[in-house]
Amino acid sequence: TFFWPDRVVWRFEIAEGSYRALGRSELSPASGVGVLFDAPAARALAVGRGPDGTAAEVFEPATGWKRIASTRHPRVHANAALLPDGSVIVVGGHPPTGAEEDEATVKPGLPLPAETFDERTGEWQELERAYFGHGYHSVAVLLPDGSVLVGGPKRELEIYLPWYMAVARPAILDAAAEAVPGTSLRIRVKADPAVRRAVAIRISSVTHSLDTDRRAVPLEDVRPGDVVTARIPAGPHVIPGYYLLFVVDARGVPSEGRMLRIR
Repeated sequence: TFFWPDRVVWRFEIAEGSYRALGRSELSPASGVGVLFDAPAARALAVGRGPDGTAAEVFEPATGWKRIASTRHPRVHANAALLPDGSVIVVGGHPPTGAEEDEATVKPGLPLPAETFDERTGEWQELERAYFGHGYHSVAVLLPDGSVLVGGPKRELEIYLPWYMAVARPAILDAAAEAVPGTSLRIRVKADPAVRRAVAIRISSVTHSLDTDRRAVPLEDVRPGDVVTARIPAGPHVIPGYYLLFVVDARGVPSEGRMLRIR
């Protein structure tokens, strides 16, 4: 289990019943948000750090924290969601004000445009502005069709439709409802071009910009065909529970998700 209060990433060793420090950041968390975008490798992205809320970092156990490109907009109390195309979307939040929970203080300049981070390019892309300013106590939840439900801090709800919602997508026709880490899945698909990747994304559980279940598990040894086979990685960061299973074709277009329980 990973978490990063203050500037230190800690891992709780269940077998030992103790914590171990893995790395220290030089940047203030500044009410930022984080995701495990590659859970088996324990690789994490942290956003909304530093004094102005624009700094972003990637954590890897072997090397610790590494600064990456800053976001285009300063924001704290934002939310992040893992998308099945491999990117991370950051929505909502507001610039640091020194009075972050005072609605009247943070309203000017809202809503901020959403942004996505693609680890393959190392760049942030600015997206459309939301209709509402989603600040403290808001949520962002990946839905089974690959869209993102964004809500709060009160009754404001809206759905963001990523680019892949507007193109032809592969489809999962059949797949097992349960699986065990270290075993292979058989996934019957309809896909043209062929499937190249598969990923399981943990069902969201968000509060106060914190989602301890926010993790993506890329499947291993993916073999394309009308029946795709892919292995669920084994390891301490592939935790039991419910995930959305997606397949991704050669264009980088993901299917809709299918519920999968990892035991």
